[in-house]
Amino acid sequence: MAHGKFEFRGTGLGFIWLFIWTMGLIIFTVGIFAPWAVAAQMRWLTAHTSIDGKQLCFKGSGAGFFANWLLIFFLSIITLFIYLPWGIIRYIRWIVNNTYFADPGDVEYLVDVKKDIRKTGKELFCPNCGSKLPPDALFCEQCGGRVER
Repeated sequence: MAHGKFEFRGTGLGFIWLFIWTMGLIIFTVGIFAPWAVAAQMRWLTAHTSIDGKQLCFKGSGAGFFANWLLIFFLSIITLFIYLPWGIIRYIRWIVNNTYFADPGDVEYLVDVKKDIRKTGKELFCPNCGSKLPPDALFCEQCGGRVER
């Protein structure tokens, strides 16, 4: 039986700038920037996703994926792309292994969400305990619950 509520709050307008600059750098660097672009896009995706009210965050880095990316790239070329399905699985495994539920200390991974909260300027209250929250809060200081926007 399925359970749990997944929620994605990203917008096309919010993603377009990220897509433009990451693709631009990939083209400019002839593909070498691809691992860093994927990490930036995954950080954005998870910063706008929650499961049962728990915020996700992505802690992978382009540098951490670079060696795997090179391996996938070269093995795929050498084997005339026969290795590609295994390479894609390796890529998906890296994404999953670097995706976590966010803790209050993970603010650096949720920068885009924090900027969105500052823009609204609304008074925030915790949906779990009702405590008043500062405008840039991502989590309640009283109960640790995720802040709803």
